[in-house]
Amino acid sequence: MTLRAALPTAFVLLAAASSGLAEAASTPAPKAPAKGAVAAPLSAKLTQCSATDALGHFAIFTASMPAAPGASPAARMAMRFELQQRSEGRDWLPVTGVPTFGTWERTDPGKPAYIVTKRVNGLQVGGAYRAVVRYRWLAGNGKVVRMAQRQTAKCEQPDTRADLLPAPDPSIVRGTRADLVVYTLTVRNRGKGGAVGSAVVLEVNGTQQPAQRIDPLGPGQSVQVTFQAPRCVAGSVVRFQVDSASEVTEIDEQNNLLERRCADKAAARSPA
Repeated sequence: MTLRAALPTAFVLLAAASSGLAEAASTPAPKAPAKGAVAAPLSAKLTQCSATDALGHFAIFTASMPAAPGASPAARMAMRFELQQRSEGRDWLPVTGVPTFGTWERTDPGKPAYIVTKRVNGLQVGGAYRAVVRYRWLAGNGKVVRMAQRQTAKCEQPDTRADLLPAPDPSIVRGTRADLVVYTLTVRNRGKGGAVGSAVVLEVNGTQQPAQRIDPLGPGQSVQVTFQAPRCVAGSVVRFQVDSASEVTEIDEQNNLLERRCADKAAARSPA
């Protein structure tokens, strides 16, 4: 059997879910502080991060800013939140289409501080989220007199699903009859969650063999599956498919198929 590369792992960058709700609430500014006191710090924080199915996948961000020293009674402050997302091995990218994010929000004139809290629901597993907050101090005529930017800590949303895939090195040995051989495939769970029992199928010479059942597999576990089936015709494609009945919820549903081309000597101890 001549080895061919398995189907490439398909990784889809997590995009902004249009169904994800963003709720924003502006906290009333505190009363005027005592002389010499700071009304509110210039900060942006991740105040809550939930990554459990029981509580929901959400993040709460809070940002605050003080009025500019010596600001006139007509001065205002403004904030703009941007939600960003990063998947494993990728750069931070903006998430668009989230209500109340990406727009400037202003205080009434003369406020000593501005505090805004925003909650984002429906975060997707497998990524991290943060908020980048931009600040503006405006004079009474609306002119920007000062700007700043801060970013929050990240809210991780680990992907705890299973991920079954066939090992790329199946073997083939002679069977009990001259016209039969034994195909052996190793199935691995490289995900962070357990996989329920599932089916594995083999297709030889265009005919699918009876499915083999495998027991549940924990994270990092593997199992060997054997099929006694007809000898493959030289040059034909032998196909193995794990989770053939789609019983397992997986991180990647595109890496379950392994194809290998049958060599002239199809009864060697391992694929040629």
